[in-house]
This record gives sequence, C-alpha cells and structure tokens, in this order.
Amino acid sequence: MQWKHGNLRGYPRYNYQVLQKRVEREWEVKEAIVTVKERQWGLVWLGVGALHRMGIGFVISILATLVAGFMEVKRKNAALAHGLIDHPHSTIPISVFWLVPQYSLYGVAEAFMSNGHLKFFYD
Repeated sequence: MQWKHGNLRGYPRYNYQVLQKRVEREWEVKEAIVTVKERQWGLVWLGVGALHRMGIGFVISILATLVAGFMEVKRKNAALAHGLIDHPHSTIPISVFWLVPQYSLYGVAEAFMSNGHLKFFYD
C-alpha cells in the first residue's frame, strides 16, 4: 500500500523503520552528550537522577496541558466568531501551526520521562 501526500510518495512501513532507527541514533548521541555534560558540571552529585528527571517531565507535561487548554479556548472562540459552534463537521479557520507549542512541550516532557524511566529501571 502506497501513500501520497502532495508530491511525496512512499511506503509507510519503510518510512516508519527509517524514522525509528534515526530516533534511536539521535537518542544515543543525546544521551552521551547529556551524560558527559552532567559529569562536567557536577550535576550527578547534585541529585539530578531518575526521579528528578521524571519530575521535570511531569512539570513540563502540566505546562503543555495548560497550553493545550489555552489553544482550545482560542479554537472555540474562533468557531464562535465564525458561527461554527453548531456545525461539528465544519473546518474552523485557524492555522494548524497553533498546535506546535503544545506538541513541542509534550515531546520535551516525553524525553525527560522516558529518559528518567530508563535510568530508574537500570539503576
């Protein structure tokens, strides 16, 4: 099964595997850099461990949820302004890029959480 999006064509399974390998390689490089910087700056001795990383991830996740709530208020106000409240299948005229901040924050929170989980379970 081939998918098409604009001028892009590809096979979903192949693209997913390439993306997964790329993320794994980037994660290993990031982990190596973060570990070296923690040792250089002495953060390992200050207690920035697994539980602290998970806590930071939770705080960022709460912030991302607040941003998502504000975005939902903006979306609802735009629907109200254009008279689309009673039309559930209509498209609301706001840009999809308003979602970038909340998803970016969720990504950062997930990075802290998964990193904290791995360190917690392997320590």
